[in-house]
Amino acid sequence: MTVRGWLTAQRVTRTTALIASGAFLILYVSLVVTSSTGLQRRARDVMDAHTRGDYAAVVALVTDHLDSTRSFRADESSDLAELHYRRAVAYTLLPVPENELAIADFRTAVSLADHVPTYWAGLGLALQLEGRFQEALDSAGRALQLDPNSEVARQVWIYSSAVFETAE
Repeated sequence: MTVRGWLTAQRVTRTTALIASGAFLILYVSLVVTSSTGLQRRARDVMDAHTRGDYAAVVALVTDHLDSTRSFRADESSDLAELHYRRAVAYTLLPVPENELAIADFRTAVSLADHVPTYWAGLGLALQLEGRFQEALDSAGRALQLDPNSEVARQVWIYSSAVFETAE
């Protein structure tokens, strides 16, 4: 592996960790403040699985919740978007990442809440990991429009633009 390849791998690993680090804390807090005891328990289960590094369990728990959510009111779409986002993050952290499934969940999250820069940055990262650099640039660009200080979006933008320009 070249030095550039190693540095690229390190940057991608750090970027993935950066997305995940705050993501589950926000999920935990947002779910715990709800009035449903069952939802509070589910949030604790997700956090416990994340803490153990059991991302397969995170995917299973969030999928179970999404499957049990047959319909939702318009004011609940942000919660549903958040769940898709969290599952997408978990897909990228599996021992064998499921980036295509992550991309599908990130796309669902941005379709439900296109004003959230973190969702766009996550989509950009997953696209980047699949070598889809133009799409990654578009997603990172949207995230940076919404939040010019997004470190994840900035890293995706820098790496994807460098690789995309080199490929041309």
